[in-house]
Amino acid sequence: MVRSRLFELTVMLGVWCAGLITHPVAAQTVEKSAMPLVAPEQLRLSNGLEVNLVRRTHLPIVQVQLLVTPGNLHTVSPGLADLTVTLMRKGAASRDASQLAEALDGFGATLDTWATSDELGASMSLLKSELSPGLAILADVVQRPRLTQDEFERCRTQSRAQLMSLLDDPDSVLALAAGKAILGNHPYAQSLGLKSLASLKLDAVKRFHKQYFSPSHARLVVVGDVAQAELLPRLERCFGAWRGGQAPTVAIAEPITKPRGVHLVDMNVSQSFIAVGLPGPPRKTPDYDAIRVMNFILGGDFSSRLNQSIRDRQGLAYGAHSAFTVNKHAGIFMATANTKTASTKAVLDSIFAEIQRLHQEAVNPNELSDAQCYLSGAFPMRFETNADVAGELRFSLLHQLPWPDPQAYQARIQAVRAAEITEAARKWLRPELMQVIVVGPADKVAADLQGFGPLRRYDKRSLIE
Repeated sequence: MVRSRLFELTVMLGVWCAGLITHPVAAQTVEKSAMPLVAPEQLRLSNGLEVNLVRRTHLPIVQVQLLVTPGNLHTVSPGLADLTVTLMRKGAASRDASQLAEALDGFGATLDTWATSDELGASMSLLKSELSPGLAILADVVQRPRLTQDEFERCRTQSRAQLMSLLDDPDSVLALAAGKAILGNHPYAQSLGLKSLASLKLDAVKRFHKQYFSPSHARLVVVGDVAQAELLPRLERCFGAWRGGQAPTVAIAEPITKPRGVHLVDMNVSQSFIAVGLPGPPRKTPDYDAIRVMNFILGGDFSSRLNQSIRDRQGLAYGAHSAFTVNKHAGIFMATANTKTASTKAVLDSIFAEIQRLHQEAVNPNELSDAQCYLSGAFPMRFETNADVAGELRFSLLHQLPWPDPQAYQARIQAVRAAEITEAARKWLRPELMQVIVVGPADKVAADLQGFGPLRRYDKRSLIE
């Protein structure tokens, strides 16, 4: 259960990305195709549950995903959503955890559940021939999880061990520290800790499931070799009688930006793990395309400015990255690099220099053209598998976006101009508001951090309390 929130944070840090990173996706079968992108059909069950179907007939495989909103952003107990979706996989209806796993293995299906800040979800990938029994199991997991005390205690014990293990991994420590440093007390920064884990009760899990897993704020996404006429009766049998509670709605404010500060986490490692970041825009920001192109040039590709400066010219790191993550209500920007402790200051100077360069100089035509060509050409790769398509559709539904149109997307990317990139950099990359996070031996790097802002030291254990 620690996986979900940590995944969101580490995605910000360690992924080479083509511009912007979006959202976690469920487990998927490996199947690729050059199938054309077909717009979804929108259907509705008798209980009002919305169904979005994308038919792809190249392989006899079906991906079914359930999107539930809101996500854990609206919970008052960090970790409650993660623990709930984990327990949902540990037995449902008449099957305990081992019987559920055995049933899935029997017809080659994969099952996953997840919780992120903006959504809760469950998914299944299976052969078309096994769609009926697969949907029945998915319906049991979503509507009738067993949520037993024994599995609850087992999951809590495992989660505590996972939390403790994070402290041995400097990348995980950096992810936790960065979320807290950049977002402060904002709900997007909440994460499971030892105290919140100890306080969770099974009754709270059951209440959360009853409130949140409801057809009134859920959608089904189905992608694969199945027609509307054969799908709807099966969904009606499994989900048509589903009823549920009403999740509370909570107003989410924008994250508060603050003057630049330095956050140093003492850890006995041989190098410095560095992140620089600040809150960013939500997905629906009007300058989204300019931000994508800007970040690709800055740090979203191996040929990016950060990597050329820090890795190629100075030899200070194996790589330097930057990424914007986008959420429903706000996002986050981070630039990251790992370097030997003696070059911590030089790497930070280089990161800020490249950001200032975006403020002061228009990107050159070759950089702009290369970024536009890559982003346009990479677009089809987002739709290779059924799970890819389902994930993109979920993302569009979550953010109330139209279904992606390849020609329109490529036209928008090609239309971005150098002046728009400069404007986006000045608006969203403000060095005076960026937080500097460093994980490393404090006695060796603290002096090098003078001049970047007021210094605050952390004990790594405090990040999981």
